[in-house]
Amino acid sequence: MFTRAATKLGKATMVQRGDASTGRQQVCYASLGAQEQVHLIFEQEEVGYTFYLFTDGPAWEGADRCVASNAISRSLATASGLHLGMTPAQVIAIIGKPTKRRENELVYSFSIRKKTSAKDLEEARERNPEMSEKEFQANYGHYDLGTGIVAKFVDSKLTYLAVSKVETN
Repeated sequence: MFTRAATKLGKATMVQRGDASTGRQQVCYASLGAQEQVHLIFEQEEVGYTFYLFTDGPAWEGADRCVASNAISRSLATASGLHLGMTPAQVIAIIGKPTKRRENELVYSFSIRKKTSAKDLEEARERNPEMSEKEFQANYGHYDLGTGIVAKFVDSKLTYLAVSKVETN
């Protein structure tokens, strides 16, 4: 994820946050010289990935390490079309009914149990040749995929979007 971001947006300083099970790495990009600063942060944890797209807000530690990029602006959008400035109704039209709806916030949570790919099974088998087939399938045959989306609004306009993905056995 960080390599792909660097290719499109430029090399950024990796920041370590938290430790042990809460440890994560982040890179940050920011819009150039606009009155309203837009930030895009990519984050990687042990089993998860998240990106945050937001505008302004309270000061936060590490903002000074963001790399300025022409590619970061209010018009930056996800592949599905989510972008800052949307109304709650526009977000719902794209993603659907939220899991939770609070004042000025939509929260989506999705999870599914997926079959592990043949390639990943082959790699896991190489690392665990001593396991019986039954034990191996119980441990590696499937994995849980969870995704979450948090959309926050100010004056009915999207100002914060967090999208995460977690894969666990």
